[in-house]
Amino acid sequence: MVASGPGPVFAQFCGRPWAFMVTGGDLTVKPFPLTFLDWYPNWAHRVAAMVAGAWQRRASRRATQVWLQPFAPMLDAADRLSIPPSRRMDRYFPLVVDTTRFSPDAPVGPDASSFAGSAVDGSDFVVFHPSRLVMDRSEKLVRTGQWKGNDRLLRGFVDFVRCGRAEHPVLVMPDIAQSRDRDTAKRMVSALGIDENVRWIVPPDGRFLDSNYMVALYQHADVVCDEFGVGWFGYVTLEAMAMGRPVLSHVDTTVMDKLYPGNPIVTAREPREIAVRLQELFADPCRRTEIGEAGRKWALRFHSPDGAARVYLSSIEALLAHAPDTEPG
Repeated sequence: MVASGPGPVFAQFCGRPWAFMVTGGDLTVKPFPLTFLDWYPNWAHRVAAMVAGAWQRRASRRATQVWLQPFAPMLDAADRLSIPPSRRMDRYFPLVVDTTRFSPDAPVGPDASSFAGSAVDGSDFVVFHPSRLVMDRSEKLVRTGQWKGNDRLLRGFVDFVRCGRAEHPVLVMPDIAQSRDRDTAKRMVSALGIDENVRWIVPPDGRFLDSNYMVALYQHADVVCDEFGVGWFGYVTLEAMAMGRPVLSHVDTTVMDKLYPGNPIVTAREPREIAVRLQELFADPCRRTEIGEAGRKWALRFHSPDGAARVYLSSIEALLAHAPDTEPG
């Protein structure tokens, strides 16, 4: 059995070898409810989170195997939970992206196409940043990988706008409640004087953008920016690369070099670096195309269902062969 999210709470009672496939917050946040108590709206939710967190902590230590990516937030959480090194799988389990749905020539509905077109209307350079807005650099958010460093992108984009190379550049960002620092970001945009260069897009249902709208927005983007925080990546990076779009983000190159024989992510971290990379990408459309095509090939090779299947199948076979008497008590 393989479980993620809240699944380990139940998988620990299955009586069979099972793996906890870590996806992020299920290891770095959920087992530590006291650390994030202020995230919950009332005491009923807080009590429920503490109960669920206690069971998640217990489950993470009882997993036959813990499948996690070797980025700092996950390794730190595993140490804090005292998960034995012998139960941490030493191979990489790639996230899987639907490379058919997220494809440069993927069809989109007329509503999504019109929505994306209106979001970028009048622009000569579109930077799409669909990542959650979490700019609070408190210790707990950095340690657990929740900090996204979006403020670095905003400051870098300001420098890019002021260089004057693009006449009408726009930064497109979803206006969604899931972005904890949305209001802070809006105030920062106004303080930096780039309101006319930032397009806040509200999902049609008021909650989130489904894949149809995301595909349309990716298709209209010249560059997609993900995270500039702790150095890992998620589905924004993978979806954009599968769409054949150049991705500008900060990734831990030491970890990435261990996981892949190279990658086409354009890496930057500090605002000035971000501005320079944006200038370079704007000035060279051919390079944008080359990076996008390389990203598509990379996504297909390592993160498509077919590309990732071999890793997962061999690991599941090893899990099934795992001796039951090694199940933790």
